[in-house]
Amino acid sequence: MLRAPPSPTAAPLPAAGRPPPLTPYRGTAPPVSGSTGPGSAHPGPSASNPAAGRPGAVPGTGAAAAAAAGGGPFRGPAPPLWDQALEQEKRLRAELRKKSFWDPEVRRLRGALQGTYEALVFGHYEYSTAHEVEPSLWKAVFYRPIEEFRSRVRALEGLAKGAVAAVGGAGAAGAAPPPLSSPEEARAQLARTTGAYLRFLDEALAFYRKTVWKLQWVYGSVGALVDLDAALQNEIQECVPRASGARAADARQSVHRCLIYLGDLCRRATP
Repeated sequence: MLRAPPSPTAAPLPAAGRPPPLTPYRGTAPPVSGSTGPGSAHPGPSASNPAAGRPGAVPGTGAAAAAAAGGGPFRGPAPPLWDQALEQEKRLRAELRKKSFWDPEVRRLRGALQGTYEALVFGHYEYSTAHEVEPSLWKAVFYRPIEEFRSRVRALEGLAKGAVAAVGGAGAAGAAPPPLSSPEEARAQLARTTGAYLRFLDEALAFYRKTVWKLQWVYGSVGALVDLDAALQNEIQECVPRASGARAADARQSVHRCLIYLGDLCRRATP
């Protein structure tokens, strides 16, 4: 069922320590007005850097790039979570130079960075908007792993057909995977890699559907409809406090950006 968050007139609810869980994606993608097409989330659009959304644009380095650029017009002390995100990005890049993008430690660091970025968006909205936290989250946590998956799938498809190719793909980090001895082995590896890729896309879709609903619950509805479990909606309402007073913000730009990411993810998940 398509539902929008309730009107933001209720009193703030007490926060709880347990974050809302993710749920599998179901249904079709919501329409995105103003989208530039299938590549609109490549590698991540932003108001201050429109070129970042064009195919062929060079992805930035996330929070580190925003820090070097000095951020946007926001003026004030940086929240501790920002320094935490910078450190987590640094550690993630260091691990990626030594290990596969799907190594358990790399995945753990990526998940921790995702949690920090999400906490910045919902706890320090103006700061996160000025410092491009949402595009940084998309690039570091979702876009780059997606590109690595696609590179490996393409290489394995070639091997499965008997072609000579490097399974790691161009630009793959960490140690090279072991060679495959036959097209049959390549097909088996292709099935495993494709399955992991589709599960990753499912998790990304669930995250952004939840984020669209949660943004409108916290900062006020902008009319975006997403297919979200009623149980998860209730859990967000019970666990996540609404913004009021100085914390209130217009999240329209953030919701629109998430819808663009959802459209891109749906396109990639469609056979």
